[in-house]
Amino acid sequence: MKCFLYMRVSTVQQNIERQEKVLLDYAKDNNLTVSDRYYWEKESGAKLERPQLMALLDFAQIGDAIIVEQVDRLSRLNASDWELLKAKIKEKDLLILSPELPSITGMIDKDNRILSMIGSFLSDLVLELLVSTARKDLEDRKRRCDEGRKIAQAKGVKMGRPTNIELQNKIRELLLDGMSWSRIQKLLSCSRSTIQKVRKSIDDSELSEL
Repeated sequence: MKCFLYMRVSTVQQNIERQEKVLLDYAKDNNLTVSDRYYWEKESGAKLERPQLMALLDFAQIGDAIIVEQVDRLSRLNASDWELLKAKIKEKDLLILSPELPSITGMIDKDNRILSMIGSFLSDLVLELLVSTARKDLEDRKRRCDEGRKIAQAKGVKMGRPTNIELQNKIRELLLDGMSWSRIQKLLSCSRSTIQKVRKSIDDSELSEL
């Protein structure tokens, strides 16, 4: 079994090098064989079609493993997209490993193989639980942001002309998904000043570690 590192950040402020060190230390501590092919990207975990993740899934062989710092680095997908990604993972019987899954790591033998069908079942069960938690966390963040917007509007805080509200909502969702300002500009054909106004209406905590 060969292990591949997959690292993802949503914003330029987040640090790939820190994730890399955490994963390499984890692999060393658990005697895991790590490929020299690393995969990393700046994309939202709520997006299924991530170029580096898809490249990794294509390159990996049956029975290999993907190491992530946290399961939310792999997926914050909605339920239907998660089923599509899970199918790709199961197609090659890939194992998901993470420092936050010590019980699964403990079931790998000296040849880097999971010890039993029970271990495989437990791995799937824990992964499903953590992915669901990550998805709910993202949905809660977006809900709180939407509630904050409505409260601000009720207090008379100006959120822009009525004709711009739909655009602002789209910008808000993309910011929460970690998309860069430049990509939002291209996607929605809006100005940076418009994005800046929406960004100011979002609490910093809503954008942390998406």
